[in-house]
Amino acid sequence: MGFNYSLWVEMSLKIIRSMGLQRGKNDKIHAERIAIYAMKNQQEAIIYQAPSRTVEKIRNLMSLREKLILTKASLIRNSKEMKSLDPEVSKLSDKFQKQTIKGITSDLKQIEKQLDLFIKEDENLSKIYSQAISVPGVGEVTTLYLICFTNEFTTYSMPRQLACYAGVVPFEHTSGKSIRLRPKVHHMANKKLKKQLHMCALSAVNHDPEMKEYFKRKVQEGKNKMLVINNVRNKIVHRICACIRDNKTFEVRKSA
Repeated sequence: MGFNYSLWVEMSLKIIRSMGLQRGKNDKIHAERIAIYAMKNQQEAIIYQAPSRTVEKIRNLMSLREKLILTKASLIRNSKEMKSLDPEVSKLSDKFQKQTIKGITSDLKQIEKQLDLFIKEDENLSKIYSQAISVPGVGEVTTLYLICFTNEFTTYSMPRQLACYAGVVPFEHTSGKSIRLRPKVHHMANKKLKKQLHMCALSAVNHDPEMKEYFKRKVQEGKNKMLVINNVRNKIVHRICACIRDNKTFEVRKSA
C-alpha cells in the first residue's frame, strides 16, 4: 500500500540560526534539532512541489551546456596564451584541439535545438517562455534559467521575492555604528541568475529606449552607475513577474 506524504524543504542555515548557540553535533542531535524546528515553525511550512519532467530535462541540459562553454573557453584561452610564449607549440595546440572545439560548438547547437523542442512540446512552458522573453533585454538563456530556478514561476512568483533571490534588492544597513553605510545587496543570492540579469540590464540600457533614458537621467543626477544598473535589473524582474501574473507578453509604452 502506498503512502502520500508532503515534503518540506528548508534552508539548513535558517534552521541552524533559529537554534541559537549550540554545542556538539552528530546525526542524532541534528535530527532532534530539525524536528524541534519543524514543530515550532509548522505554520510557516511551504510544501515542496517537484519540478516537471520537462523542467528537469532542461535543467540537466543547461548544466551540460555551461560545462561545454567553460571547456571551450578554456581551450581557446590556453591557445592564445601559448602564442606569446611559444608560437610553435601554439600551432601544435591549435592543430590538436581544432576538432575538439569544432565538436563542442556542434554539440552546443544541438543542445539549443533540443531546448527549443522541449519548450515547444510543453504548452505551459511555451506560454511562460514567450511571456518572459518578451521583456526587452531578456534572452533565451536567462529565460530558461528563470524557469528552472523558479520551477515555472511557482517558487518565486512575487517580484520582490524573485529579486531578493537573485540578489538585486539593496537592503538598509543603518543600525548602531553602521548608520552611515549605504544600502547594499545581500551576499546570499543565486549568483548565476544575478549574472544573467546583469547582462540583461546592460542590453536593456543600450537597446530599450525607456531603460536607456532612465539610466541616462539617473547618472546625470549623480547616481552611481552600478547602483543604476542594479535598479534596472530590479525593474526587469518586476516586468517579467508582471507578464507572468497578467498572463500576457510585454507591451512597450507608447510615448504621448
